Amino acid sequence: MLFAASTLYCVPFFLLMLLLPYWRPTRRIVRHDATFAPLALAYLFLLAHSWQPDTWSLILPGSFAEGFTGGFKVQFLPTLEGIMLLFSRLTTAASLWVHLLAINLFAARTAFLQGLEHGIPFRHSVVLCAAFGPLGMVSHLLTRAFWRKRRDQGVAMSSRDGTLIIMPYGQET
Repeated sequence: MLFAASTLYCVPFFLLMLLLPYWRPTRRIVRHDATFAPLALAYLFLLAHSWQPDTWSLILPGSFAEGFTGGFKVQFLPTLEGIMLLFSRLTTAASLWVHLLAINLFAARTAFLQGLEHGIPFRHSVVLCAAFGPLGMVSHLLTRAFWRKRRDQGVAMSSRDGTLIIMPYGQET
């Protein structure tokens, strides 16, 4: 239930950023940090209910004693097998999903707000953030770098009568 509710909770935010980005209520709603509170509470609830006696040892296997026995023995690094076992549990997988939803929504919000503030195209990055989180952020960072470089260049218009150069203008960032 919480799995589906968390997913449905995020959909309107993504749709507002994509379909009504310049509507004042969209900016007000998306900008507000309380947007993330229901996801954080859902995550906390699922995390608490998924916790089992071996959870901590699956996340951070190892021991202090073994780490200090001669040589360099790295401890407390998760193993792929431990993570696979951990997320094979239904409630733990649901908590991971809510965790990813919160991160993806935060990434999309960042791309959206920076796009609005600096006049950078953002819709493609919001879509990528919604589906693939980090790829959306990479898309946004590349778009932002390209757009700033493009914005900082002057425009030259030439004719047989001469050349007119229009210098860039805008806010310094």
